[in-house]
Amino acid sequence: MSTDFNQVPAFSHPPESWHTIDWSVINRQVRGLQVRIAKATREKRWRKVKALQRLLTHSFAARTLAVRRVTENRGKKTPGVDGELWSTPQAKWLALGRLKGRAIALPQYAVSIFPKRTAHAAH
Repeated sequence: MSTDFNQVPAFSHPPESWHTIDWSVINRQVRGLQVRIAKATREKRWRKVKALQRLLTHSFAARTLAVRRVTENRGKKTPGVDGELWSTPQAKWLALGRLKGRAIALPQYAVSIFPKRTAHAAH
Protein backbone atom coordinates (compact mmCIF):
# COMPACT_ATOMS: atom_id res chain seq x y z
CA MET A 1 0.00 0.00 0.00
CA SER A 2 1.66 3.22 -1.12
CA THR A 3 0.65 6.62 0.23
CA ASP A 4 1.04 9.74 -1.88
CA PHE A 5 1.33 12.75 0.40
CA ASN A 6 1.36 15.18 -2.52
CA GLN A 7 -2.08 14.11 -3.68
CA VAL A 8 -4.29 17.08 -4.50
CA PRO A 9 -8.07 16.73 -4.49
CA ALA A 10 -8.83 17.25 -8.17
CA PHE A 11 -10.93 15.71 -10.87
CA SER A 12 -9.28 13.25 -13.23
CA HIS A 13 -11.47 14.76 -15.92
CA PRO A 14 -13.33 18.00 -15.22
CA PRO A 15 -17.09 17.83 -15.71
CA GLU A 16 -18.38 19.40 -18.90
CA SER A 17 -22.03 19.77 -17.92
CA TRP A 18 -24.32 19.57 -14.90
CA HIS A 19 -25.12 15.91 -15.63
CA THR A 20 -21.46 14.82 -15.73
CA ILE A 21 -20.72 15.93 -12.15
CA ASP A 22 -19.74 13.06 -9.84
CA TRP A 23 -21.67 14.01 -6.70
CA SER A 24 -19.99 11.44 -4.47
CA VAL A 25 -16.61 13.06 -5.22
CA ILE A 26 -18.05 16.56 -4.64
CA ASN A 27 -19.57 15.57 -1.28
CA ARG A 28 -16.36 13.81 -0.20
CA GLN A 29 -14.18 16.82 -1.05
CA VAL A 30 -16.41 19.32 0.78
CA ARG A 31 -16.81 17.01 3.77
CA GLY A 32 -13.04 16.43 3.92
CA LEU A 33 -12.32 20.15 4.01
CA GLN A 34 -14.99 20.68 6.67
CA VAL A 35 -13.43 17.95 8.83
CA ARG A 36 -9.98 19.54 8.42
CA ILE A 37 -11.41 22.92 9.47
CA ALA A 38 -13.02 21.36 12.56
CA LYS A 39 -9.78 19.60 13.50
CA ALA A 40 -7.70 22.78 13.08
CA THR A 41 -10.28 24.68 15.19
CA ARG A 42 -10.03 22.08 17.98
CA GLU A 43 -6.25 22.45 17.88
CA LYS A 44 -6.58 26.28 17.89
CA ARG A 45 -4.54 26.60 14.71
CA TRP A 46 -6.25 29.79 13.54
CA ARG A 47 -4.06 30.48 10.50
CA LYS A 48 -4.71 26.95 9.27
CA VAL A 49 -8.46 27.44 9.89
CA LYS A 50 -8.44 30.64 7.85
CA ALA A 51 -6.47 29.04 5.01
CA LEU A 52 -8.78 26.02 4.90
CA GLN A 53 -11.89 28.23 4.98
CA ARG A 54 -10.57 30.18 2.01
CA LEU A 55 -9.79 26.94 0.21
CA LEU A 56 -13.31 25.67 0.88
CA THR A 57 -15.11 28.84 -0.19
CA HIS A 58 -13.11 29.10 -3.41
CA SER A 59 -13.29 25.43 -4.36
CA PHE A 60 -15.23 24.18 -7.35
CA ALA A 61 -16.73 21.44 -5.19
CA ALA A 62 -18.18 23.86 -2.64
CA ARG A 63 -19.64 26.15 -5.30
CA THR A 64 -21.16 23.17 -7.10
CA LEU A 65 -22.70 21.80 -3.92
CA ALA A 66 -24.04 25.27 -3.03
CA VAL A 67 -25.79 25.59 -6.40
CA ARG A 68 -27.23 22.10 -6.01
CA ARG A 69 -28.55 22.79 -2.51
CA VAL A 70 -30.16 26.05 -3.60
CA THR A 71 -31.75 24.63 -6.76
CA GLU A 72 -32.86 21.21 -5.56
CA ASN A 73 -34.68 21.95 -2.31
CA ARG A 74 -38.24 22.77 -1.29
CA GLY A 75 -37.84 26.47 -2.16
CA LYS A 76 -36.35 25.82 -5.59
CA LYS A 77 -39.17 27.71 -7.33
CA THR A 78 -38.37 30.92 -5.42
CA PRO A 79 -35.89 33.21 -7.23
CA GLY A 80 -32.98 34.73 -5.33
CA VAL A 81 -32.23 38.42 -4.76
CA ASP A 82 -31.08 38.70 -8.38
CA GLY A 83 -34.51 37.54 -9.58
CA GLU A 84 -33.06 34.55 -11.45
CA LEU A 85 -34.42 31.04 -11.27
CA TRP A 86 -32.03 28.19 -12.13
CA SER A 87 -34.45 25.42 -13.04
CA THR A 88 -32.72 23.67 -15.93
CA PRO A 89 -29.40 21.80 -15.83
CA GLN A 90 -27.98 24.25 -18.38
CA ALA A 91 -29.01 27.25 -16.23
CA LYS A 92 -27.39 25.62 -13.17
CA TRP A 93 -24.18 25.00 -15.12
CA LEU A 94 -24.08 28.61 -16.37
CA ALA A 95 -24.77 29.91 -12.85
CA LEU A 96 -21.89 27.82 -11.55
CA GLY A 97 -19.60 29.46 -14.10
CA ARG A 98 -20.76 32.93 -13.10
CA LEU A 99 -20.09 32.27 -9.42
CA LYS A 100 -16.42 31.75 -10.11
CA GLY A 101 -14.20 34.38 -8.53
CA ARG A 102 -16.99 36.39 -6.94
CA ALA A 103 -16.05 36.57 -3.29
CA ILE A 104 -18.25 39.40 -2.00
CA ALA A 105 -21.93 40.18 -2.25
CA LEU A 106 -22.91 43.21 -4.25
CA PRO A 107 -24.98 45.88 -2.46
CA GLN A 108 -28.64 46.12 -3.39
CA TYR A 109 -28.85 49.86 -2.75
CA ALA A 110 -26.62 52.67 -1.50
CA VAL A 111 -27.19 54.34 1.85
CA SER A 112 -25.55 57.62 2.79
CA ILE A 113 -24.01 57.49 6.25
CA PHE A 114 -23.25 61.21 6.37
CA PRO A 115 -25.91 63.62 7.67
CA LYS A 116 -27.12 66.25 5.25
CA ARG A 117 -25.92 69.75 5.99
CA THR A 118 -28.55 72.42 6.27
CA ALA A 119 -28.02 76.11 5.65
CA HIS A 120 -28.73 77.15 9.25
CA ALA A 121 -26.37 74.48 10.72
CA ALA A 122 -23.27 75.88 8.97
CA HIS A 123 -21.27 78.45 10.94
